[in-house]
Amino acid sequence: MATIGPPAPPVSVAASVPVADVVACPSCGAAMGGAYCPACGEKRVLEEHFSIRHFLGELWEELFDLDSRAVRSLRTLLLSPGTLTTEYLRGRRRPFLGPLRMFLGVFALVLFIGTLLPAEGAARRQTQEDAMARQFRAMVHSVATRTGRTDAQVHAALADEAAQAESWLAVSIPVLFAGVLFACFRRRRRWYAEHLVFATHFATFNYLVALLLLPLAFLVPARVIAVPVFAATYLAMLAYLAIAIRRVYGSRRVAAAVWAFCLMIAFSLVQSVIALAALGLAVVRLEWF
Repeated sequence: MATIGPPAPPVSVAASVPVADVVACPSCGAAMGGAYCPACGEKRVLEEHFSIRHFLGELWEELFDLDSRAVRSLRTLLLSPGTLTTEYLRGRRRPFLGPLRMFLGVFALVLFIGTLLPAEGAARRQTQEDAMARQFRAMVHSVATRTGRTDAQVHAALADEAAQAESWLAVSIPVLFAGVLFACFRRRRRWYAEHLVFATHFATFNYLVALLLLPLAFLVPARVIAVPVFAATYLAMLAYLAIAIRRVYGSRRVAAAVWAFCLMIAFSLVQSVIALAALGLAVVRLEWF
């Protein structure tokens, strides 16, 4: 007659794998016998993961996979105004990139592509505003006179210094714009951070539009495209902002359109303040350092 003994202990995932294949998870320290940690989901690192082929494969998948977080986030940002903000605020964050990460990534891409384009395009862009160009030349000549340099040297130095200053001052654009949103929608009793998410997403959209339009400034004469492209871009961004305001803040159509018009002006002023601050820092560095 067979005796009934105590039940066998349950077989864990780690026990089903040879001891030599069980390692401690680098993130949480749990026993990891498979490709992923059963406790935190950390992926197991193998020697082949450090190969150039594997690295390029992951980079290609992240950049061009239609289901990747980056592509999904950019597609949602461009085609569905306000959706990224509402999804983030309600806690659905894993499918998309964070607002700040996406903003910095797009801004870095704009700067990188700008460095690849020929310098003639930049000179052509500066002729769009004759009055501002005259003021800029007068300021360059004044700085050149005080520092004992030629106008060409000061112009090149100012452009370089201002670009460097603007590259890190641009991070404050969403911060300032969020303050405007906080003041405009203070009756909604939202936290400042909620407005900051909306401001960061809109600033990212603005740079994406600039990225799409950047090649036109170097392929088509400025006087030909200045007015129609500016008008079409402004109207498109106005409509985008109105839809985003309706979706995030729940405003009615007419109120959202009015708010969009006012906020577009405020956003342009914020950008102008940042550009002037960058130019001022460049002048200070040239004259005093």
